Amino acid sequence: MMTSLNSRAICREASGACLQKGAVVRSQKWRATATTRRSTIRLGVVAGDILLPGSKPVEDWRAAEAERKRVKQESLDATAAAKAVYDKQQAAARGGVAKVPPELQTPLSDIPEIPYITAEGFVEDCSKAGAKATIYAIFDKEHALQYVGMSRSINPSLRLHLARMPSQCHYVKVAHVAAPNRAVLQKVQDDWIASSDGTVPGNDGGKCQHLWENALDCKTVWTD
Repeated sequence: MMTSLNSRAICREASGACLQKGAVVRSQKWRATATTRRSTIRLGVVAGDILLPGSKPVEDWRAAEAERKRVKQESLDATAAAKAVYDKQQAAARGGVAKVPPELQTPLSDIPEIPYITAEGFVEDCSKAGAKATIYAIFDKEHALQYVGMSRSINPSLRLHLARMPSQCHYVKVAHVAAPNRAVLQKVQDDWIASSDGTVPGNDGGKCQHLWENALDCKTVWTD
């Protein structure tokens, strides 16, 4: 009986030692894993608990982060500098610095009038091959200037004006340009308006100009 009790005590003691040893092994393994994970997180190359293939250890991850921020800032500075140059060019263009091309230097009075409607009853084709924009002036049946506009597609614009203001569209004068510049087109438009003492009904900046340039609102003329 005594032998049996001693055997049981020995087994319990051995089992406790094994459990303690296992706990120590697991504790050591956890510390090793945690250390590996912290180091790989600092390097930014975590893949489980190991470094990615081909990656190189970085002695100071803060230096790598500082380098990334420096490169990003250089990119932002370059973008800002390019935008500043572009804005300066656009401001110069809006100020009328760009030169008026020869094809737009002809005074409005020297440009020949073209009948708005052909003998067959169609709107005259006023387009020109290679032209990227057109300045045009529309006259009524008394040859009085009614509207000065600019368009990248002259024929559709003329058809729209005829639909909106049919009684005012009898003659048209056009000047085409191959390399349009908004500031130049605006200057030529202003010059043509000024040549008519600055009193052009369709360019009054108000209700009449709205009728020339914008879609018709039929609801405003409906009867009860």
